[in-house]
Amino acid sequence: MTKNNTFKANTFKERLDKVEKSIGSKKVSREAPSFKHMAYRASADMMAAIGVGCGIGIALEHFFPLKPWGMIIGFFLGATTGLLNVYRGLVKIGYGLKLR
Repeated sequence: MTKNNTFKANTFKERLDKVEKSIGSKKVSREAPSFKHMAYRASADMMAAIGVGCGIGIALEHFFPLKPWGMIIGFFLGATTGLLNVYRGLVKIGYGLKLR
């Protein structure tokens, strides 16, 4: 290693140590998310699940003679799945039912 490369390595090491010290001093907070964040997450989960359920219902209507029932069943399955996803998200942050 030449003298010039050693100098570059030392300055890089110094800069890296400086950045690691500045990052290491910051604490990551594990606070519960805000109400706005929870509401957005819950509505996105519900819309996605209902959309997928209705899509599956429409696909079933296309392949089988279930004309009005495919989308209705898909909607209810999607809504049930969405509510389950919202509940799981709430349990993760500590707002679930305390059954035990």
